[in-house]
Formats: sequence, structure tokens, C-alpha cells
Amino acid sequence: MRVLIVEDKEQASSHLKKMLEAKLMAVDICADKQEGIFHASCNSYDIIILDLIPSELSGFEVCKELRDKEINSPILILSAKSSISDKVKCLDIGADDYLTKPYDNHELLARINALSRRKHQSLNRIVKIKDLEIDLGKWKVKRSGKTINLSPREFRLLEYLVVNRGTVVNRYEIMENVWGSGERFFSNVVDVHINHLRKKIDEDSDEKILKTIRGCGYIVN
Repeated sequence: MRVLIVEDKEQASSHLKKMLEAKLMAVDICADKQEGIFHASCNSYDIIILDLIPSELSGFEVCKELRDKEINSPILILSAKSSISDKVKCLDIGADDYLTKPYDNHELLARINALSRRKHQSLNRIVKIKDLEIDLGKWKVKRSGKTINLSPREFRLLEYLVVNRGTVVNRYEIMENVWGSGERFFSNVVDVHINHLRKKIDEDSDEKILKTIRGCGYIVN
């Protein structure tokens, strides 16, 4: 899951980022709301977490502008404001949920997961590619009926490749969407994880599903 946090308080955003990354979410942070709009316009996010504290561009305006730009990622508002009028206004201009500060971390995670499920409820959560079966909702993978045990990171990598099946994705795109932008890794981290994943899903099969396009990236056919 890829998350964008738009929050101008560094301590709050760092705490939130650390918590979400512990759940293996890829997290991007924007301290400036205009920058947040730019990132949301250029990237695909499963959830946008937007702080409502007014600045040069208020949270209300950011939410409205995102919807005006037809950015359909679920928006979760975090705010110290608890009035019904503020909640109604946010929901009316396109927010999907509203959580009042201070919040409980477990409740926040539950709301994020609920919004993610809602986003994908119209999609088939069980994807079949030849004899490979991926249950995106339950994090289960089988090939020829045999269960394949993947680490959470390997599953997220496979999920990203499957969602983009038929399309070549490069290392940068994988790192952005599976690990998150701004992170620093060894240059071969994607190759290492791809190799581990390939061994698990392709090694015992004559027909290979995960392919390397030399000089370009990777593709699941």
C-alpha cells in the first residue's frame, strides 16, 4: 500500500511514517500542501492522509483541489477540530473519512485498511495468471494448487507487479511504490528481492511468469 502524508509538523509526520512503515506501507511525506497536491497529481496513492491545520493553503482547499483534479485516492482527514460542521464540510468536498486528534494508532490503522478495502471492492481480489493464484485480500499465493510462502515485502512486490501485469516496470518505479520515495537502499535491493520472488513462484515450473526485460525492468505476463 502506498500512502501520502500531507502534514506540516515534522514530529507528527515522522511518527506516522514510522508507524505505517512498520506495517510495510510505502510512505511519502509532504510538509507543504502545494507540494502535496503536486505529488498526488504525479503519483498513484492508495491513501492520502491530510492534516487540516490551516496554513497558506488550508486543508479544506487541498481536499477540494485534489477532487477538482479528479484524483480519486481515498482521503483521510486528521484534525484537532472536532466540530460537526468541520466534519460535514470535509466530507461534502470529497474526503472519505475524518479522524479527530489525538487519535489511537490502532483506530487509525483500521480506518486506513477500511479505506483501502473500499477502494478495491470493485476489483477482483483473486488474480489468476496461468496456474498462479494470488489472493490480494488475504495475502495468499498458490501455484498449481500448492501454497507459496512469501515474506510481506515479497508479497507487496508481487502485488505491485500483478496490478501492473502486462506492463514493464523499472527499478525506480518498484522502489517508489514498494518501499516509498526518499528511501536510500543498496543499488541491487530490487534485484535481490526479484530473485527471491522468482525462485519461489517460477523455479519449479516450466512456464515462467516473472520475466526480466534487459535494460528496462520486469514484467508479469
